[in-house]
Amino acid sequence: MPFIAPSSHQAVADCLRAGASLAATSFQGQRGHPVGFAAPWFEQLVALTGDQGGKSILAMHHQKIMLCPVEDAGVLRDVDHPADL
Repeated sequence: MPFIAPSSHQAVADCLRAGASLAATSFQGQRGHPVGFAAPWFEQLVALTGDQGGKSILAMHHQKIMLCPVEDAGVLRDVDHPADL
């Protein structure tokens, strides 16, 4: 995620330190990257297989996600392939 500002990563870390179980940035009302998982999610995360990452956890527990508003449009830009750059 080369377009995300360091301050956006910091915002997610701050939300987790403040007690969020799941935290994600948001820009102009849209959820973005990165997403942070507190320690209680460790076992579920390490049990995941394939390239879905934590998407299944986020989908099942979306009501627990604390959004961390940022002024960084880069949080909405997902890079999965070189062509995405």
